[in-house]
Amino acid sequence: MSDTVTQPSYAYRLPTDVRPKHYDLTVRTDLENETFEGVVEIDLEVVRPTASIVLYAAVNFGLTPVSLAIPAGLKLAPVETSYDESTERIRYTFPRVLSKEHLGTGHLLFEPTKARRALPCWDEPLLKATFAVTLVSRAGLVSLSSMPAIAAPATPKQGDEALYTGVEAKELVATKFVTTPLMSTYLLAYANGPFAHLESSYKSPLSGKFALDVTAKALPLYEQVFDVESPLPKLDTLVASDFDAGAMENWGLITGRTNAYLLDPNNPDMREKKHVASGQSHEVAHMWFGNITTMVWWDNLYMKEDSLVNFGWMGESLILDKIFLEWKVDSEFINDILNEALALDAKPSSHPIEIFDSLWYAKAASVLCMLSKHVGEDRFLHGASISLKKHLYANSVSRDLWEAIGEATGIDIPVLMDNWVSKIGFPVLTVTETEVGIRVRQDRFLEDGVVKPEDNQTIWTVPFGLLTTSEDGKPFKLNANTYGVFRVLYTPERLATIAAESEKSDSLFSVNDRMGLVHDAMAPSKSGLLKLSAALNLLYILREEEEFLVWSGISSNLEIVLSTWWENEHIVGLLDTFRKQLFAPIVKKLGYKYSESERADITQLRTPSITQAARGGDSVVVKELQDRFAKYIAGDKSAIPADLLNVAFRTAGIQGGAEGYEAMVKIYDNPDTPSVKTSAVRALGATPDPELLEKTFDTILTRSRNQDVMYFFDGLNQNFGSEVSSRFEATFTLKYLVQVTYTGFSSEKDREQIEVFFEVKDTSPYDQALAQALDGIERSTSDTQEWLENWKLTSSKH
Repeated sequence: MSDTVTQPSYAYRLPTDVRPKHYDLTVRTDLENETFEGVVEIDLEVVRPTASIVLYAAVNFGLTPVSLAIPAGLKLAPVETSYDESTERIRYTFPRVLSKEHLGTGHLLFEPTKARRALPCWDEPLLKATFAVTLVSRAGLVSLSSMPAIAAPATPKQGDEALYTGVEAKELVATKFVTTPLMSTYLLAYANGPFAHLESSYKSPLSGKFALDVTAKALPLYEQVFDVESPLPKLDTLVASDFDAGAMENWGLITGRTNAYLLDPNNPDMREKKHVASGQSHEVAHMWFGNITTMVWWDNLYMKEDSLVNFGWMGESLILDKIFLEWKVDSEFINDILNEALALDAKPSSHPIEIFDSLWYAKAASVLCMLSKHVGEDRFLHGASISLKKHLYANSVSRDLWEAIGEATGIDIPVLMDNWVSKIGFPVLTVTETEVGIRVRQDRFLEDGVVKPEDNQTIWTVPFGLLTTSEDGKPFKLNANTYGVFRVLYTPERLATIAAESEKSDSLFSVNDRMGLVHDAMAPSKSGLLKLSAALNLLYILREEEEFLVWSGISSNLEIVLSTWWENEHIVGLLDTFRKQLFAPIVKKLGYKYSESERADITQLRTPSITQAARGGDSVVVKELQDRFAKYIAGDKSAIPADLLNVAFRTAGIQGGAEGYEAMVKIYDNPDTPSVKTSAVRALGATPDPELLEKTFDTILTRSRNQDVMYFFDGLNQNFGSEVSSRFEATFTLKYLVQVTYTGFSSEKDREQIEVFFEVKDTSPYDQALAQALDGIERSTSDTQEWLENWKLTSSKH
């Protein structure tokens, strides 16, 4: 395998002369003033003689001079201290060279503010150590950390005395926690606050019990598939009111935002339930891969996130499918993960898997899933278990996993996987029929259809997956069950034939095959390899489809088509008529009532059908949603089922004018649940009134939580100013804002204006997201309008 995959980059690594062995951390919180201070003693191992110690510390730490204790009772103070703000590194130089016999203890006192923002440390995944944590706070608060609490010392230990002064001693409570196993710094967590929990008497309209239930069911399954016992004696999940990332797999103390974990038990939203379940299953998986076994360096994040524990496959598909069989999450993977991976990887701005972004998650998940299906799930998991056991409480790189799976399967996995993870892009298989069979050609697939010779050098090892329905081989379909990470390009005639065959009651084409067929038609039409009319014709052939997953794929692809021509009112009108005729009959059949006793697939078919019919402007559906919203704001919260909050609020935001907008503001200010707030946020961004949009921007800038801003921009589709940019420059949020704001633009004029806008700006925090958005600006195909007009004329006669 190439060096870019297996060898970490050492360009930004700390010196390895000194390594941490153990951290003894005491932190005192002052929640009233939103500050903290602490003391950390770090036991060090001197690997090679050196007079300097270099470690990480956040820019805004106030560090007192360090003292270093070495054998024979000597205590050294540094003769020089320097700080590099760009790398967040602090260097201490001592008056004598430290040698291997000088195993020392460093003593640091730090004040208010990534692991380096929580304590000064060797913040690199390879430099594992143990941690003993003590939290000091006012009485009446709850303290949590990665390990269980134990009896706190009666008096402060030497060096910690300053943390117990300033208030009445009786007002302070110390909580000490069991020492952790060897772990990387980024996995340590500690928290202090007035937390409510399930065992208390606190009564809330929300509940984290569903997430707790998922954890209880997932843990034994992970123990089973990995054949390694759960590594820690407890596992907490802490819900934060404002959280930058979705959730974080801190060892023993998972943390996440409110809408990642809290549900209304009396009115649960199916989409939110799946979001909570998949997210929690993902984080629980990290307790093994990622936490017990950790990547060597950040360019091996593949090992952390996507060697079994990525959100797309292991966490949210394989294990979740065993817990919630009725959700069909194994099949839903095709719509949610595989299709996203192929869409992002088809952009000219794509990159190999190792770079951290949405493509990294989705493609790595898809490649792992493909490999699992190719070699067999049992053998794949056996290989994963072998790899885990070889690197318990240590570090690993991707090749270690490949070799372990090779050991379990007898296949040269590194050779098989090399191009899938080290090269950019994926292939499209062009099918040509001959008198004696079919011929298949492999080329790199790009969404703009422009493949230059230098782009087309990679040959992928493709699991062909030919599925035939009869002895003569016709009809046929490539990529059986749609597990392969590639596209298939058929002729329009063959596409229609496969679609017609797939709709037969006795067809061998599975729901996965039908989903794959939709995506394999729409993506090449976007690139110009296939006329869009052929793809739209496929969708119309599938209009009697009953499987919600197929309709979900149709729905998402129609949204992409509409985003391409949103500036052409005539084509948009025709497309709206088209999707109304596809989805309105389903709404009429299923109605608006949700029931706990109905099948999950009925629930999941009803929601996108109502959404698409409403967005298409179906007068009956729009009227129904408006009536329900009126009842909702009048006090009847049952008028809008949780699954319809997004579409009902959005419809009210578009249709309701100033009155509807102000009603939405009140909902935003006093939401009953996190999902209600998120739906209101999107609706505030959906209003077409420029004056009301100005109010939305003011809300974003002055009184919105960081985690909610991406939902505002999801509804806005307008530009954002420098105030927003500066607010989120150090968070994950900014790249999401770029993605949701600019991916909807469709003309070359749009592209030129966007490029001019960003010409004088520092785009480094979001350059990959911006490149992907620019790559997504569409070109129209000449036959679209003609096909839609002919379809409208023909369908009106029926």
